Amino acid sequence: MFHESMDHRRGHRSAWRAAFCAAAIAALVTACAPGPPVDVDPHASAHGIVVTRNIAIHLSDGQVLRADLYEPTDPHSGERSPGPFPVIVGITPYGKASATEGRIPGSGGVNLDLVRNGYIAAAVDVGGTGVSDGRFDLFSPDESIAEAQVIDWAAALPRSNGRVGMLGHSYSAINQLFTAARVPRGSALKAIFPDIDEARMARRLASGKSGYLRRRILPEDANKV
Repeated sequence: MFHESMDHRRGHRSAWRAAFCAAAIAALVTACAPGPPVDVDPHASAHGIVVTRNIAIHLSDGQVLRADLYEPTDPHSGERSPGPFPVIVGITPYGKASATEGRIPGSGGVNLDLVRNGYIAAAVDVGGTGVSDGRFDLFSPDESIAEAQVIDWAAALPRSNGRVGMLGHSYSAINQLFTAARVPRGSALKAIFPDIDEARMARRLASGKSGYLRRRILPEDANKV
């Protein structure tokens, strides 16, 4: 009976590892795949949508992140609407090509309904993922420094009104907390919408109580959240 129980547990562990590896491979493939077609119905919303892929965001350390930009258009002419509009940023390690997908609108980093109703959306590959430069380093201080610069970039976009928000699920939710802690008072970042299922884990990450992340983030970041 004991051996049967041990075999059962080993089977669960093996299945979990296999599922994790499959998910990781799928995320890598998605990161390099072309983006899904954008469903635009100009008759059902105030704006259409135009997408510009792989825009370069040059950081102060020379690193280049890449963003897909979703902008409102005039539903009749197809030209970009003049705005100005607020900008919603989703920064993801899962591949910005799938940013419009997700179990709820916006969980992948882009909510098309917001764009249709007068927002600009930017989906950005985390450094070292997708087509962004650098080395992926889980929730490191360098990552939050880079993401604070992404906020400044978004605020300065043509047709931006200088006000920026963030949204996203899972990793793209937790990094909102670190970005909000990193930006200075008076920043263009006015709101975040972190969609986190693992509330207890998020509290530990934000407070620095996780042994791993206590060594990964700057103390002042944790104290601001």
